[in-house]
Amino acid sequence: SMQEGLAYVWRQKTILHLIVMLLIPNFVFQPLIFLLPVFTTEVLGREAATGGILASAMGVGGIVAAVLIASFGFFIRRGLVTFLGLAGGSIFVILFALLPWWIASFAFLTGLGFCQYAFRVANSTLIQTSVPDELRGRVMSIYMLDNGIMPVATLLLGLLIHVWSPAAAFAIFGVLALGATVLMALGFHQVRRLE
Repeated sequence: SMQEGLAYVWRQKTILHLIVMLLIPNFVFQPLIFLLPVFTTEVLGREAATGGILASAMGVGGIVAAVLIASFGFFIRRGLVTFLGLAGGSIFVILFALLPWWIASFAFLTGLGFCQYAFRVANSTLIQTSVPDELRGRVMSIYMLDNGIMPVATLLLGLLIHVWSPAAAFAIFGVLALGATVLMALGFHQVRRLE
C-alpha cells in the first residue's frame, strides 16, 4: 500500500532527504522553460521563437551529461553529485538572469541542463539502489509526486515576473535555490557520503 511506502520513506531519512532535494529542480529549474518566451522578448529583446532555441540548450546539456555518465560513470560520489548538480544549476539560473546576452544565455542553459541531468541520474539511482525490491515501486511513486509542484512554481514565477521583471524573478528563484542547496548540504550529511 501507499501508506507502507510513506512510512518507509519517513523512517529512512536518507531516502526522505533525497526526495526533498527534488523540490529544487521541479520548483526552480523546470518552470524556467515555460516562461522562456517572456524572458527572450522582454530581457533579450529577441522574438519569442528564440525561447525554443534556448530551451533546446537545456536538452543539449542533458545529452552531454547522459553521454558522459553512460560512458564513464560518476567520477565522484553520487551523493556529492546531487549537491553539485543543484548548486551548479542554481548558479547557472542566476547567471542566466543577470547576463542578458543570448549567446551567454544559451551557454548558461546548457550548463543548467547538464547539472539538472547529473542531479536527476545520481538522485534516482541512489534511491532505486537503496530501497528494497518490494518497496521500490511505492517509493518511486512518492518520488514522482514532486512533479505536481511545477505548475505552482510556474504560477509563482509568473507572478514575480509581473511584479518585477523576468530577470529579477529568475534571479530570485536562483538565489533561493542556491540557499536551499547550501542548507541541504549542511543538514543532509548522510546524502553527501553516499557512493
